[in-house]
Amino acid sequence: MEEANSEIEKYFMKDYEDGRSIKSDVEGILSRFYDVKDSDKANTNVAVTPSNLKSILNRLSLDTNSINLGLGNMNLLFIATELILLENSTSINFRGPHITLIEELEAHLHTQAQIRLVKHLEEIVQESNTTQFILTSHSTNLVSSINPNKLIYLYDGIAHPLSKEYTLLEDDDYRFLERFLDSTKSNLFFAKGLILVEGDSEMLLLPAISELIGIPLHQYGISLVNIGGTSFERYVKLFSTMAEPTIKLPISLITDMDVKPKVYYDVEDKKIYLINDENKQDVEGLIGKTIEVDIIGKEYSKIDDLQKSLKIEESDFKEKLKEKTELAITKEKIEERITAKRRKIEEKYSKYNANIQVSISPEWTLEYCLLLSPLQKLLKESILETQYKTPFNPTTQRKIDEIDRALADPDEKLITIYRLFKRLDDKEVSKAIVAQTLANKIIDLSREEKDSLKNEITNDVHMKYLIDAIIKASGKQNKEDGIIE
Repeated sequence: MEEANSEIEKYFMKDYEDGRSIKSDVEGILSRFYDVKDSDKANTNVAVTPSNLKSILNRLSLDTNSINLGLGNMNLLFIATELILLENSTSINFRGPHITLIEELEAHLHTQAQIRLVKHLEEIVQESNTTQFILTSHSTNLVSSINPNKLIYLYDGIAHPLSKEYTLLEDDDYRFLERFLDSTKSNLFFAKGLILVEGDSEMLLLPAISELIGIPLHQYGISLVNIGGTSFERYVKLFSTMAEPTIKLPISLITDMDVKPKVYYDVEDKKIYLINDENKQDVEGLIGKTIEVDIIGKEYSKIDDLQKSLKIEESDFKEKLKEKTELAITKEKIEERITAKRRKIEEKYSKYNANIQVSISPEWTLEYCLLLSPLQKLLKESILETQYKTPFNPTTQRKIDEIDRALADPDEKLITIYRLFKRLDDKEVSKAIVAQTLANKIIDLSREEKDSLKNEITNDVHMKYLIDAIIKASGKQNKEDGIIE
């Protein structure tokens, strides 16, 4: 047995003509799978345990010197030996492609080891015209480390390549997604339904609201992805195909209307200056030149900014320009702007064949809508508790009582709601902290309170867009008699 062990060791240790050995080749590949601090884990031993014949045959093994095998070292060792076989087969006169299939590459592997392994496989492909690796994965870390144009998305039994010739993504979109499609956002590839949102407030509140209406996101496999802005279009393109079959994943996009209400202009004494088709000819006659196209329809809050865009100096034009371009802020005008903005957003996404529903807040923003909704009381409490360190001392309590009195007064209610919202909009209090506080309050309600609140919010015009978004992503539908399958 000692002689057999010696011969086996020599076989793996013997030098090729170029001075390499099987052992050194395996260790060379293994070293790429570890960071520099763990390089010693790439050292290997080949041995047969000297015992009875059955044990000898069972114990023929290839092991690493590392004592800690908890990070997938044996998987890496196995992959390294397979890559040696692949390299040897490519060196002979072999006709046809070399395809390697790897199922669930991330199994037992540390996150950083996954990424290093994938990068090494990419290097192999770049150096060879005949080698191809096909990997399956459920790892968000792994998917986020790969350029989207190399991904094939599997949904409902159909494989959808995400490369340029199959999707509506362009070069800039791929570069953007490669930078911002991190491990958190990459969970969109593993969802049964998807909700895209603008920021932290929606991320924190939607799970609580979904629980309240009986459609928990986790139970329906819905991924909630914070885009961190309004760059939804790139993500919509990711799920939009050049041709049939389309991707059937239900997607909801939640975005703010971002049209300020009349109360804002009344309280802040703000104006809007606008050149449109109605006053364009009069303004051109006033300033004596043609107005550039990009100025038409653009709103200005200061007449000086409009004058600067028109490239005219301070003069007698100013008062006349104000007179001709000042927009009368009426409830009807605000409604017209909301309708126009809604149409613009919907048209923007109507050209894509992704299974998408655009949910737009009926008023200014999420928080403003919630202050007009049945969640007003809980949100008001969340704002004040976040702002005041001692909300129950006499001075603070008087302020809170005054707010409650004003909210109960029809003549003061809207202005009070705006001033509460202004604390968020002006960053006097953190939107994220307030949203988290509100979510906790919803979760902590009693069963009777939750049932009552559910009935109120599912029939509320200011929350309908959020409810619709959750229902769409869940694959359910909403009828007059309630939310049903």
